[in-house]
Amino acid sequence: PKVSVTFDPTCYLSLPLPVKKERQVEVFLVYLDPLKPPTQFKVTAPKNGSMGDLCIALGKLANVPGESLVVTDVYNHRFHKIYTSDDQLSHILDRDDIFVYETDNTDSNNVTVPVYLREKKNCSSYAPSNLFGQPLLCSLPQSCTSSQLYDHLLQRMARYVSRPAEEDDWWKPPPKSPDSGQGDDCSMEQGEGSSGGSSEESPTSETEPGKASTAAETPDDDMLSEEEEVVGPLKMFSLHLVNSYGNAQIEPISEQEEEAITLNSKNYLSLDWHPRAKQKFFNEKAAEDFSQDDSWHGKTTPKKQVIKLSECLKLYTSQEKLGADDAWYCPNCQKHQQATKKFDLWSLPEVLVIHLKRFSYNRYWRDKIDTLIEFPVNNLDMTQYVIN
Repeated sequence: PKVSVTFDPTCYLSLPLPVKKERQVEVFLVYLDPLKPPTQFKVTAPKNGSMGDLCIALGKLANVPGESLVVTDVYNHRFHKIYTSDDQLSHILDRDDIFVYETDNTDSNNVTVPVYLREKKNCSSYAPSNLFGQPLLCSLPQSCTSSQLYDHLLQRMARYVSRPAEEDDWWKPPPKSPDSGQGDDCSMEQGEGSSGGSSEESPTSETEPGKASTAAETPDDDMLSEEEEVVGPLKMFSLHLVNSYGNAQIEPISEQEEEAITLNSKNYLSLDWHPRAKQKFFNEKAAEDFSQDDSWHGKTTPKKQVIKLSECLKLYTSQEKLGADDAWYCPNCQKHQQATKKFDLWSLPEVLVIHLKRFSYNRYWRDKIDTLIEFPVNNLDMTQYVIN
């Protein structure tokens, strides 16, 4: 191999610190198998790496293909950010709720679509529907019928959504007691409405929990039940194309069984649940269940508190493979080659100044290594590092 030797005089010795530049990221993995609950992992990835590095590390832990994983930041029942594999890991903060979804990238006819869960509100309020639960990232066929899309989504939620029986008139209101008066009926239905919706009126819901709105639901609910009492809705939820926040409808998706539907990766889909269907068939406790991987309970590798100066010198004089961006130009083949580089000390001055590289930089942040470096005050022996 071609060897190039260069003598460079320097004013001081600039030593790197042998510290592993890694970080641990807490994530929830949502499996492609709809019956497997999400699992919490603690993943070790390169500090200056990308989302692709995180997916590869998580894939090895969870035994799933890393290239099928998509990293997202979920906040307030919606996707705050859906990352690409090239996005830097530094975008993830410690306080973020990171959900990683396994998708089906084996079928070229599939498209990955974000899906929001919303509950219809019958009262006249600012928001006609409220987001609830965790959003989904579903691999759906690009072209299908309305009925097939509905079945695909139900299958994706099979772990916590049960299907109604054919003879089940679930849309009908509960029978009213003949002994109770009109006032009691109203109070009874108001209580049911508030109990059915109380779990959704959390601090993270879109609208403030108002007692007036639940009270106003009762007459609308009665009117709705009279209209639907004979026929009833065909499905537990209706489908809409919405914006990325899930709070504005773009267009409804036809409920006709054989209506052709075309989806693309830029679409956001919402499932607008009928309140009674949500109360009867959507198991909120099962939807919130998750398991924890062994990595979550594993102890964090303790940070090395003290580094000896000799370790810094060994790292400085060790062989290093140059990256693709730092290729070396070979005069023989006249091409840039990925070479190796090695520093050696030829001679030292009477007074040696040593500089420690404590700072690392990238496009997004600057990081300082605050590890203590142990060095001898007297009799520093540099013989083993000088080759002359």
